Amino acid sequence: MPAKNTEKRKKGRRYHVDFSLVSLFFWGMGIFFLLVWIFVLGILVGRGFLPAGVKSLSELKAPIAKLQEMVTHREPSGLNHVKKHEQGA
Repeated sequence: MPAKNTEKRKKGRRYHVDFSLVSLFFWGMGIFFLLVWIFVLGILVGRGFLPAGVKSLSELKAPIAKLQEMVTHREPSGLNHVKKHEQGA
């Protein structure tokens, strides 16, 4: 008898999904809109409209690198000096 119980558990549950005409319509429109949007973006990239924005971002790399260098090479704050004295006392 225990073998039958394990067989039932191994099958798992069956799910039943019903789509109404309205839900199918909205799912179809959503997928259609997504595909049209991908197509339009592909056309824009192919014509070279969008890479101009990417070029301007690459021009910002040099100032960002300078700022990062300034932040990483700054002098240690006085807080570290105070902590060392508290531990030594």
